Amino acid sequence: MSITVDIAIAKEFIKGTNAKMFVHKNGRSAMKAFLNGTVAIGTTGVNNVILYDNFDPEKHAIVGTISYTDNQLKLLTRNASEITKKADIKGKRIAVNGPFAHFSLYKQLNFYGISENEVTIVTLTKKQMPQAISSGQVDAIFQHGKPIENAKKALRAEGWKIFQSKNMARKFVVLVMNRKMIKQNPDVVDNVLKGILKAQKYLKTNPEECIEIVAKSKSYPLPKAKEAIEEITYDLTLRQSLPLAMETMEKWAIDNDFVKRENPQSYFTYIEPKPLMEIAPDAVTFIH
Repeated sequence: MSITVDIAIAKEFIKGTNAKMFVHKNGRSAMKAFLNGTVAIGTTGVNNVILYDNFDPEKHAIVGTISYTDNQLKLLTRNASEITKKADIKGKRIAVNGPFAHFSLYKQLNFYGISENEVTIVTLTKKQMPQAISSGQVDAIFQHGKPIENAKKALRAEGWKIFQSKNMARKFVVLVMNRKMIKQNPDVVDNVLKGILKAQKYLKTNPEECIEIVAKSKSYPLPKAKEAIEEITYDLTLRQSLPLAMETMEKWAIDNDFVKRENPQSYFTYIEPKPLMEIAPDAVTFIH
């Protein structure tokens, strides 16, 4: 979901900053590097902003959403578990990886009329999921990308089904920056944002080349890279929906003990609209 950064660097759209890119295995690891000062700019899922108490909005800021998806996560079930319709999910064991997948599954189950208490949630790593479903340890996995593809291969003889309901929970990846850097190095901030915007346009006009860049960067087969990219909207913006969606997810996280706070925070204070507003005013509809 952060491939416009890969493209911007590969095509040298971000110039003159002596920038170095550090690639992490997931958004949580990237967030840790950002918060401990290893990097001054990072990309991460909004769930990591919500779940880390040490994301201090006086020191750090969200300067834009670089991508989002409504349709990435899928519920894959094994035929031996006899899940032929949505109601059959009741009483089953479902594997998730991370709080956002858990939150999205909760939203999808609600849409099906199933309480989260009517299923058993099992937290597994993405690598564990294919073996867990093929062995019967779980009846379904809720994921996307490689875990889904590897699970399909593992279940080839037995068979599988996919259940997917669109627009259950929007997944955002945001660009975060150190506020001190924003203030002291506006030229760097401007350069990075312009580079990502240019990469975003380049992706639309040169999709095949960009798919090759991403496949190489992520060590992903070309057809699967293309499929993954098509599930995502790459749009560097700041919309009113972002802090509202974060507050909704945080309330769920509080209710389910993912965070130890009694009341949701206001995420409007986490956002710094000025840098993006100065170079792309139409991309900012955030009321500030």
